[in-house]
Amino acid sequence: MESSKKSKRLQQSWLILLLLLSGLLMLLRSFLSRQAGQMISETLTTRNRVRNDTITLLNVDKKAYIRAVRELLGTDEEHAKYVTAVAMHETGVFTSSVYINNRNAYGMRYPSKRTHMAIGQKNGYAVYNSVEDSITDYGLWLAYHGKTINDFESPEALVDFMASKGYFEADKAKYKAAVRNHYNSL
Repeated sequence: MESSKKSKRLQQSWLILLLLLSGLLMLLRSFLSRQAGQMISETLTTRNRVRNDTITLLNVDKKAYIRAVRELLGTDEEHAKYVTAVAMHETGVFTSSVYINNRNAYGMRYPSKRTHMAIGQKNGYAVYNSVEDSITDYGLWLAYHGKTINDFESPEALVDFMASKGYFEADKAKYKAAVRNHYNSL
């Protein structure tokens, strides 16, 4: 009888522990969602300033793109170049149909579990109102995973992180080399 009571208490303890952990996860998710929402609000204000340097879909001015990344993601020029190099790789240097038709600079799929800037999807990829929204969404993707672009010391470190989150399916060494080459061209 005594062991039956101990077993029942142990089960109750595990149940309480699971409920507490579940509650903590919900709080963490809520906190991250609020942070992302705050980031969107700040970004919308910043985006209005960035539009003076409008990024056109065709004939992209890379310096204007870097300035937009700096403003929208609140980073320095060095880190903005990491993000620009990824965009260059993902879009075939801003020539892919996903970039042109969807205003999607990062090959983002339509997200189902995080705050995002996408207005829909086409051919499995997120569609944005503007390239600036696509840049902002890349920042939101990083925030969803607990990072900012400033957390990375090199383009290669960023690619390693992206790979760890399943961002791309390509060979990591080739992806990393391509991003490094684009970075070096900026």
